Amino acid sequence: MSLEMIPFFMMDGNAKEAITYYEKILDAEVAFIQMNGDKVDHAVLKIGESQVMISDLISEIPYQKGNQVNICITTPDRKQAEQIYHSLIEEGKIHLPMCEMPFSPAYGIVTDKFGVCFQVFTQVNKHL
Repeated sequence: MSLEMIPFFMMDGNAKEAITYYEKILDAEVAFIQMNGDKVDHAVLKIGESQVMISDLISEIPYQKGNQVNICITTPDRKQAEQIYHSLIEEGKIHLPMCEMPFSPAYGIVTDKFGVCFQVFTQVNKHL
């Protein structure tokens, strides 16, 4: 099974501006973007051989300087995503219960017992 850990930037309502900035400064290319009104629900930027995910913060996670970078654990296997998520919530804090989203059949956000915030993401499209 394929497993990736991808940086995920959570922005305080200015994700669209950040995307434009990274396009200009880092020559980033938008591989995918899903909007919700004027807010970015989910975007993937290709930067060289790497990728970064970016979105505006969801209401379940209050903005605080320092918490805007998460690690997104990405797998094409829903069962693996669910197993990882349930392991991380032991002694951790759930921010978003594992659920289906327009961009992922199994997606959840949790801070583990060490204070690291993870987004667990089931990837159905290589560009997400």
